[in-house]
Amino acid sequence: MEAPAEQAADLKQVYDAYQMQEIRERAAQVERMAFAQELGDWGYVLYFALFALGAALLVGWAFWPRHRVLTLRGWADSSALPAGVPAFERAHAGCAAAMLLLVLCAISHQRGIDSERGFIEDRWVRMDRDLREAERRGPQAVEEVVKSHYLYLPEGDALHYLFLGNDSLAADAVWLTSLQYVSSPFRRGQKFEMMYRFYETVLDLDPRWVTIHARAGKLLSAIDPDRYRAERFFMRSIAANPEDWVLPMEAGRLFVVPPERPSLLRDYSTRSANYFETALRRESLPAEMRVSLKDMVARLRSEGEDYDIAAQYLWEVASNRENPKPLRDSASRAWLQAESLLRVQRVRERLEAFRKSVGQAPPKLGALFDRPEYDLADAYGYPIALDPKSGEPYSDGYRCQRALQASTVIQTLIAIYRRERGHFPPDLNDLTLWVRAYFKPPNHATFPMLEALGEELDCATNPMGGTWDYKPDTGTIELPPRASANRLFANVDMALDGQPPSFFR
Repeated sequence: MEAPAEQAADLKQVYDAYQMQEIRERAAQVERMAFAQELGDWGYVLYFALFALGAALLVGWAFWPRHRVLTLRGWADSSALPAGVPAFERAHAGCAAAMLLLVLCAISHQRGIDSERGFIEDRWVRMDRDLREAERRGPQAVEEVVKSHYLYLPEGDALHYLFLGNDSLAADAVWLTSLQYVSSPFRRGQKFEMMYRFYETVLDLDPRWVTIHARAGKLLSAIDPDRYRAERFFMRSIAANPEDWVLPMEAGRLFVVPPERPSLLRDYSTRSANYFETALRRESLPAEMRVSLKDMVARLRSEGEDYDIAAQYLWEVASNRENPKPLRDSASRAWLQAESLLRVQRVRERLEAFRKSVGQAPPKLGALFDRPEYDLADAYGYPIALDPKSGEPYSDGYRCQRALQASTVIQTLIAIYRRERGHFPPDLNDLTLWVRAYFKPPNHATFPMLEALGEELDCATNPMGGTWDYKPDTGTIELPPRASANRLFANVDMALDGQPPSFFR
């Protein structure tokens, strides 16, 4: 072990080394600052030299005789000058002077703006202060404050003329400016409004710039909770690029993420499926993406209650032996649900037609069909029956599947309840009250939980009807044999083999 004196000497050496390193870094920083200051001084000299040149050209233009031109051999008369001889005319001098002075004035004005803004952190402090003051005057004042802290973005055809008709270069400039804008802190003033202006301007200037349109749409969808607004941006870009598959793909992804409210799920799923089907119709879509995209469209169509299309797509994916086995397994399970709900839909249509013609429901559901063993069976092999309360037909297999999913969610909630309170809930009504109190803002319930239990987070109601068989001493829910996964998905192999169940024939 080292003596204390030796340890102190080692520590002093380390400290001295750190001090020397800090001194060297400070010296290098001072040297860089001196070099920057020197460049700045030369920049001022160059600026005023160019300004003097522009002023001299302007004065020369004012006193320049109209019939005189400047050639390599000196002054000459324009009327006597042979064709093809290079010459500097009066108009050239005026144009050069005007452009040079305009650029120098723009540089001077921008330097004034930058010096007033200060460093980035100082600018945000001043912006927050200005926003607080503007909020008392109204939304218009807030918008003006936001605009005053950013570069002015021209509207209409101004950029077209500013960039001398080079719209692609103008779009590059606006895109780069938008990146600087996005990198600053979000949610200051009406930040979203300005972002839409940036991206819509890029779209107007260069409607064929697909890559940037897709990135812009992603940014808008990531920060703006209104997905329909971001959708309108994609719709404009898709209309301008009718053969591209990337844009409809990105537009479809807008609505793949489940909404906060399950009531919007059908609309979200339908919109997403429409865009993905548009991408499927594009010949440029890579072949390796078609199968997985068709599977996604089928699931979305099922969520959007378009069961006919969903069942058709899912059967194609599940029965095609060239597709990967995990994808076929998943598609076959989804096909059972879509086909079952499709058959319930057909029964409902036949039932409604009978009620309209006769004025009442039939005594038995089987009386509506010539082959009730075929028409009143779902894809799981379970019966399709009438709900005694609502009088609507339902698939018992689909109800069992929902019960299986809901019980899994409830078992997870029971485990959380026990961890919080140290015991199992005495009944599922007590669990429901606790869940509703537990999942309040900012602790929101997840979408799978809302989908399984409903927006009311009802843990006591069994999707199969009645109440759950709950055991409070063990905190478990016992399902009937017909709701087991093995029994429920017994027909999966038939779908994988491309052979419908026997009662479908």
